[in-house]
Amino acid sequence: EDHRVTSTTSSTSTTVTTSTTIRSISSTTSTTSTTTPVEGGFKIGERVRVRNRDSEAWRNGTVASVLPLKVMRDGLNTSLSYDHVEHTGESGFQVGERARVRDEEGEAWGYGWVASILPLEVKKDGMDRSVAYSLVEHIGESFQIGERVRARFEDSAPWLNGTVVDLFPLKVSLDRYVDWEGGQVFLQVERSSVQFKVGDRVRARDDDGWMYGNITDLVPLKVMLDIEERSKKYPHVEHTDVPCFKVGDRVLAKNHAREAWKYGKVTDTHPLKVMLDMEERSNKHPYVEHTDVPFFKVGDRVFVRRDTYLNPWTYGYGNVTDVAPVKVMLDFVTWSGTYPYVEPTDVPFFKVGDRVRARFNYGDYDQAWRYGNVTDVAPVQVMLDDETMSRRFAELEPTDVPFFKVGDRVRAKNYVREAWKNGTVTDTHPLFVLLDTRNRSLLWFLVEHISEDSLTDAAATQSA
Repeated sequence: EDHRVTSTTSSTSTTVTTSTTIRSISSTTSTTSTTTPVEGGFKIGERVRVRNRDSEAWRNGTVASVLPLKVMRDGLNTSLSYDHVEHTGESGFQVGERARVRDEEGEAWGYGWVASILPLEVKKDGMDRSVAYSLVEHIGESFQIGERVRARFEDSAPWLNGTVVDLFPLKVSLDRYVDWEGGQVFLQVERSSVQFKVGDRVRARDDDGWMYGNITDLVPLKVMLDIEERSKKYPHVEHTDVPCFKVGDRVLAKNHAREAWKYGKVTDTHPLKVMLDMEERSNKHPYVEHTDVPFFKVGDRVFVRRDTYLNPWTYGYGNVTDVAPVKVMLDFVTWSGTYPYVEPTDVPFFKVGDRVRARFNYGDYDQAWRYGNVTDVAPVQVMLDDETMSRRFAELEPTDVPFFKVGDRVRAKNYVREAWKNGTVTDTHPLFVLLDTRNRSLLWFLVEHISEDSLTDAAATQSA
C-alpha cells in the first residue's frame, strides 16, 4: 500500500508544511484527497477509520501516535501514516472485553476476548494464541465468573448449559459433566436467560425424573437435593415454585421414575424422609411431590393393588380398617392387609342385589367381563348370570347393564377371541340363550344386550 504524507511548499516561504488530511465522519466530505484539518486532535487509543485514496474502502484502526499521527490498522501489527483519517465515534477496546472477529466480509464471525490494544489482537474462544484480525467489533457483552451461559464447540453441535468459571481464557463448566468442574474453552458461548442464586429453590435431574433441592454453589453450579446431605452437579436444573417440604406434609413418593406413586407423610426434612402409609418407619425417596389427597381414615372407600398382577387376590375395592399403618380389607376377603398402592375411589359399597360386572384376575384384559348380581357383602360374593352359585371375584365394578329378561335379544360367546352370535334369552336363572343358528338353549359365559343401533345395522346388512 502507498502510505503517503502530502507535502506542500509555499511560494513565498521556504518553510515545508506537512499536512495530514483529517476529517470527521459528521463533517462534509470533500471530493479531493487534500482537505483542511479539522479542529481538535486525536488521542492515542482512539478508534478511527483510514484510507489513502478516495477510491479505497475505509478500514478501521486505532490511533498509535499523534505527533506524527499514525494509526495501527486492524489486522496489522505496525502503525502507519494515512492520507485520510476520520473519527468514528466508536469506543475503544479494553483488554478482556468480549469481541467478534473475522478476516473478511462473508466469513463467519468468531468470538473471543481482547488480548491487546496495540496491536488490536483477539484470542478467539478455543484458540491458544491471540491474532490481529481485519474486522473486529464490540458485541456489548462481558461475562462474569458464576454467570450462567450456554456453550457449544461448533455450529452443528447442540447448546449445553453451564457456568463461567474463568475469563482469560473464557472457560465454561458444563452442568452435564462432573469431571469438567475446571471448565473447558468453547468456540461459541452465549449468555443464558436463566440465572441462579445461592439458595434458589430448583428441580434437578440426570436423565430420569425431576427431584427437588436448593442451589448451594454457583461456580460450578451445584444442587443439594432434599434427600441428600451433599451437593453435586446435575445436567438439568430449573427454577421451581414448589415450596420446601415441612414435617407433616401429605406427599406422594417413589424410588424410581417409572414406578407408581405411593402416599405418605414427611417426617424429616434434613434430609427429606417420608413414611409411606403402608410402612412403620421413614425412608428417603428420590421422587417426592406434594398432593392434596387427604390422609386416609378408618372406613374410607379405596382401591388397592400390589406390584404384580399375578396374584388375583391383591387387587380391588375395599375399606380402610387401620391407619398406622394403613390397612385395607378387600370386598372379597375377611382379613385386612397393607398394600403399596392405595387410591381413594368413588365406587360405593356394594349391596346385596347390586348389578355388577366381574372377572377373576384384575387387569387381565384377555379375560372378558361377566355380569351378575351381588348376593353377599362380607365378603362380597357374586352370582354370575350363567351360574347357580355365588363366588368371590378379584375385580368387581358397578354396571348399568340391566338384568336380562326372557325374550331379550342378545349376543353371546364363550371366549374373548370368538365371534359374537345373536340369539334370544329363554331363561334367566341361570341365563340360557337360544342362538339364531341353533335349535336348543345353552349357557354362555359372555352375553351382552344388542342395542337398537346394532339391530338396525344387522337388518341393513341382511337386506343388502
